[in-house]
Amino acid sequence: MVDLDKPELTAKQLAYLSAYTKNPSALAKDEYFKAFKYHTFTNETKLEKGDDLILKDQNYTTYFTIKNNLIYAIGMSKTSDEFIFYKFDTKVIPNDDYLLIQMEKNRKVKWAEESKLRDVFPLYHDVRIDDIRTALYYLLREEPYKSDKKLMEYAQNMRQKLDRSNIRQLTTELDYFLDLKIDEKAWKYKSDEVLNLKHTSAHALADIYFGSASYKLAEKFFLRSLLDFKLFSAGGSNAQKDANRLIYDLSKVYEKLGKTDEMIGYLIPLLNGNGSIGSATELLNTYIEKNKTDKQSLKKQIDASFETLDNIRGDGTYTFIFNGKVIFFYSVFSKTESSFRKEVTETDFYKSL
Repeated sequence: MVDLDKPELTAKQLAYLSAYTKNPSALAKDEYFKAFKYHTFTNETKLEKGDDLILKDQNYTTYFTIKNNLIYAIGMSKTSDEFIFYKFDTKVIPNDDYLLIQMEKNRKVKWAEESKLRDVFPLYHDVRIDDIRTALYYLLREEPYKSDKKLMEYAQNMRQKLDRSNIRQLTTELDYFLDLKIDEKAWKYKSDEVLNLKHTSAHALADIYFGSASYKLAEKFFLRSLLDFKLFSAGGSNAQKDANRLIYDLSKVYEKLGKTDEMIGYLIPLLNGNGSIGSATELLNTYIEKNKTDKQSLKKQIDASFETLDNIRGDGTYTFIFNGKVIFFYSVFSKTESSFRKEVTETDFYKSL
């Protein structure tokens, strides 16, 4: 936990650890407390003293407290709903066995392993993915689902908790769920998991096929997730974040397929202030440099696209034409040609062209 690159703790670190485990009230008076750093984190950080002891690194915020010789720590992930709970007795910590150090080492190893899996097996809904089993549980209690032998068989294939690794073996099952007839009105106040079963399945299929370099299939299911099976969310922010990720990933799909117009076109709506300007700008600049794109020509193509904006369904699904290609996107906010133009042309990216 303390300066993990060094084989031994410094005298100040030993003194601090002793105070932490034996007399934590003394920490407020300890000068070293103010300079307590964790050098192995990508971003250096300090242990902060407020109402609680808090450790913040790039992946977790961990809260520490002590009561009756027991130390409690809760590590909250910054990138998912995961949290890690620790509890240990200070009386059983020998002077040469720094449990806190090993605890932090284990967490860092686990995070490194998960990061590798994220690169190999992309899955946007890595936390939500097991909601599929919850949805099946509810469906199979009612007709016509409990009489569907195929659905029952596929549910039996999902006895273990779903994650980014095992979901890749279940593409047949995921595809089957997309054709189920689900009355959204009937389930609206009963189960969000059922309402989102098709979206979660389609989005997972898109990620699976993208990860396996099956880019045409990835395109198909990213579009189905965006157009046919929108994420149901009581608030609009989750639906917007999901849609932003879909069109961002569609841009990467079209890059792999060598479709330059779609590759660039799908990033234009992300310049509209819905939370993805930074990532869209970075990717656009990368594309421009990589493909030696003429900026003046690109600016003319963007300008010509504004007047083609169309709200095709009245449900937040929009299209526009970019250099002859139809681009789809979703927005929880109402768009007009003038508002769309204003949002894009006021960005630093557009002004750089």
